[in-house]
Amino acid sequence: EFRRVLFRSMMGPIHEVARFGDVGKLSAFVQSWIAAELQLADVKLLLDIEAGLQASGKATPELFPIRKAGQIVGALRVQPYGAMLSGETEVALEFLCEQLPGPLDLCRLIEEKLELERELAERERLAVLGQMAASISHNLKNPLGSIKTILQVQLESPELPKAIRSETKMVLEEIARLSGKLNQLLQFSRPVVRGASSTASCDPDAIAEQVAALLRHEAERRHVKLETGLAA
Repeated sequence: EFRRVLFRSMMGPIHEVARFGDVGKLSAFVQSWIAAELQLADVKLLLDIEAGLQASGKATPELFPIRKAGQIVGALRVQPYGAMLSGETEVALEFLCEQLPGPLDLCRLIEEKLELERELAERERLAVLGQMAASISHNLKNPLGSIKTILQVQLESPELPKAIRSETKMVLEEIARLSGKLNQLLQFSRPVVRGASSTASCDPDAIAEQVAALLRHEAERRHVKLETGLAA
């Protein structure tokens, strides 16, 4: 009975580490802790069981199965400093193998809970980001729409100078481009339907035409300036 109380006290620190919800950290601690407490040269916690151990389920001098509900779920592979393990050490290892499924299950449950909380926090962050994107898009689209209307009315005036008409058309093209970007931002802010897919296409001719229009305006302005200078 004294031995069982002593061995059970070894499980306290293992349960404490299991509450961190990190199976990798728990495995490393179990290995170092048992090796130090039982004065073993090396201890390995195996969670992927070898076929031979699954078939026999019997402890060997170096391999001790971990069972849960009659099924082998892991094993401790130990290496003593001497030629063989003492009887007391074997009893301790068998007892520890009986107790380890508890902290392992606890650790996995906490790990899954933490992962779920991280996923929920990320979804909340994306939801807030989507709301901000929608708000920014609406706040920008309204004044852009007003500017577009005013410029379109100006273009209808026959008295508008040619140079200003050309610049006004260029501004309207930029407004259209910005409106397209804002529509993309609004699309991002909308909830995504799982399983839905969208494809984006790029028309090189349209892009080249937009760039040429911008450069054409600048070329015309410089040409007018040059002719004015020569005439002077």
